[in-house]
Amino acid sequence: MLKKFFILLYGVYALVKAEHIPFTNFGYSDIVLYGPSPIATLFLKVGQNVDPSSSYIVLNLDISPTLDVKNSFLTFIVWDKPVLSVRLSQVGRQVVIPLSKVDLSFSNYIKLDIKGFLRITDDRCKDLQSNGLYITIERTSYVEVRYSAVEKKKIGIWNYFDYVRGKIFIVIPESLSPTEVEGCLWIYSFLRKNTGVEFKIATFKTLPDTVTSFVIISRFDKIPGKYRSLIAGSFLKDDGLIYLFSGSIEIGDLERRILFITGFSDEGLGKALKAFLNPDIVFSSFGSILLVRDAVELPRAKPAVSSFKLSFKELGFSSARLEGIGNLGINYTFKVSDFGSLPGELTVNISAVHSPVLKEMERAFFNVYFNDILLESRRLSEEGKVNYKFTVNRFNLMKVNTIRIEFVFYPTSEECKNAMFNFFCKVDDDNSYIEVKESYKPEELNFQYFPGIFGYGETICILGRRITLEKIESLARIVYTINSGIKSFYFYPSVIYSDLADESILRDYNIIGILDPDDNLFDRFEVVPVKPKRDFRIISSATKRVLYTLWDTTSVGIVQIFYGRGNNAVLLITGTGIYLDERMLDASRAIESKYGVISGNVGIVDYEKEYFFKIESKLLKVQYAGEKTFMDYFNQYKVFVIGFVWFLVIALFAYIFIRGRQHARRVTEKG
Repeated sequence: MLKKFFILLYGVYALVKAEHIPFTNFGYSDIVLYGPSPIATLFLKVGQNVDPSSSYIVLNLDISPTLDVKNSFLTFIVWDKPVLSVRLSQVGRQVVIPLSKVDLSFSNYIKLDIKGFLRITDDRCKDLQSNGLYITIERTSYVEVRYSAVEKKKIGIWNYFDYVRGKIFIVIPESLSPTEVEGCLWIYSFLRKNTGVEFKIATFKTLPDTVTSFVIISRFDKIPGKYRSLIAGSFLKDDGLIYLFSGSIEIGDLERRILFITGFSDEGLGKALKAFLNPDIVFSSFGSILLVRDAVELPRAKPAVSSFKLSFKELGFSSARLEGIGNLGINYTFKVSDFGSLPGELTVNISAVHSPVLKEMERAFFNVYFNDILLESRRLSEEGKVNYKFTVNRFNLMKVNTIRIEFVFYPTSEECKNAMFNFFCKVDDDNSYIEVKESYKPEELNFQYFPGIFGYGETICILGRRITLEKIESLARIVYTINSGIKSFYFYPSVIYSDLADESILRDYNIIGILDPDDNLFDRFEVVPVKPKRDFRIISSATKRVLYTLWDTTSVGIVQIFYGRGNNAVLLITGTGIYLDERMLDASRAIESKYGVISGNVGIVDYEKEYFFKIESKLLKVQYAGEKTFMDYFNQYKVFVIGFVWFLVIALFAYIFIRGRQHARRVTEKG
């Protein structure tokens, strides 16, 4: 049921315009076709209402330089119907596959078979020995999809996202309660994670008139009259309401599709939000109104389990069925953050099938590489099945890791002459998995462990009382980044105001704070790396060199991560200067775009420049305005110090000279 709902959500992504969808979005890396007659079968998820007449697939090719391109061919079959056959000498490094002759209305996928006939010479046995029979379908290949207008049929809550057009907004009131903030964060993160669309956030006042599709998240009494009057029917004070309006608000107005998530009270609004985030409920809501009297609580923390598994399919991997002769390889890439925690040890189980291989075959192997290190090489069997398991500890894990599974098959010279057949292989994405055996928490926290560190325990988001759209979007992006990096769990944090955060919250919960620089909450953390109330400098403890200086007129965004007093993870974002809200948003964007590759515990975003520092007492030091180091005092009084030193030197020489004269006089008198 969850899968079906996400297919519907894909309509947000689909029905806007021509979409450029790279193969990496489908879970495919480079696909290598080996042998004289290679075959690869791909499934490309493109959603509903595809217009085949103006959609096409573009394959970027890396062709072996040894191939005879005049006598080598590729044939492309879509849903078992041949659509194109080309000679390699005619296509160069790119081939465009039209879809105009194919019916795509019955599925959300495009099934693509790529069949090759490759040759180097007229002697195919000699060709096999050369290892030059290959073509690579590069990961930069893509599908260009245009979506047709959906036919007129009844629109309901369940299929709302099949009908939206243009940019879609999340609309909130100007004055926000914590429940409304939570709703905006949750809905933004949930929809963006499952559709790939970067939603806009607006208030009722800032929403452009040209926008025709938007989701309203608001208490009922805060909704402007022109929208509130569109809701037909009545409901009780503590009820939640999900209501869909489709039509024109005024005569001659654009047709609009508005989804209301509301309630007379914060309690009612909370029920509506929880119902919307439950796919089983929304998928069965075929009408335009859903009244919510009760709702299941959302999980606020990742279940505390010592071991859990994620299948290759759940991790977003997609294994093509490969046929050919030679080295047939499949690459899988994953981030440590995909598991929602910091794995101390991983167990990888690989399950695959292949063509049965006779014992006499000398060149038929199954190889497994982890981060380019060969872990296993075994002969293929007559059974046609492979099961292999290996363990990786945290010291061998990188931020981004690669598993390469390779099937090697070369027929004997006798078989080459008498029976040319293709070897096939397929990794079982459902039964292959990665299991987290144990997790760990690092002694020192930095961005290297984000967002996985927020997989431990419950998280609370803290906002100051001065709320702006930039702050809401900044927080929404951080929540989305944590959600997008955790494939095993949905992350729904609570929201409170900073002046209501008591000591138990600061001690017992993970914290994500979006704060003004003068917020008193900074003073309540014992080990916050940077307190931005004053100007500061970041200085190298070893060289005394100033690495960064902040003045009171500078607008920057500052993001920092550290442990709180209860060994809880704390992420704080603030800004300085007159554009502090904009810089907070820039800081969130920097974390969102670079969280897989950055380290350090303090980041400073200055317009388009980004600096990340690892501030520790032994390496870097933060010096605030008014504080002075020895070098500051020396520079201030160095003229007097140098003069005093010269005075001492001159006095010493004078003393030595006088004593020398006196000694010489005594020697002369004795003589």
